[in-house]
Amino acid sequence: MPGPSRRYFPLLPGHHLPALSPEPTFKAVLIADAVADELWMWDACRWLAAAGCRCLMTWGTEAESWREGFEEAHLELVDHDALEGEQAIVATSHPDDELEEVFWYAKHRARHPVIELPLTYLFHVSASPRREEIESLYDRA
Repeated sequence: MPGPSRRYFPLLPGHHLPALSPEPTFKAVLIADAVADELWMWDACRWLAAAGCRCLMTWGTEAESWREGFEEAHLELVDHDALEGEQAIVATSHPDDELEEVFWYAKHRARHPVIELPLTYLFHVSASPRREEIESLYDRA
């Protein structure tokens, strides 16, 4: 049964990005198991930034591009002079790490400099959702 601190969220590349449950801010791990069209990737990054993601760890296919896209999307939303405090973001890419290591980092080390982020989304970019496997891997980290 899912714990209150994490939510698995499958994302099918190229498809509609649905609304998220209202959360003021959150942490996320983006697991990219599929190649995403560049325009859809940018839309997804804007969607994450607008939804309140303040700490993002990217892993998998094009991890660095996902990180860069998220940072750029966040800059589109906020005044460049207001990038401190609650408006700050933390974004890291982990192309050479095992997914287990990224989950451990997300749970035990990843922090926002100002605000608490008790909820972690596990965004899975894939043609085939793997909820049970990914949630179990995260829970063991």
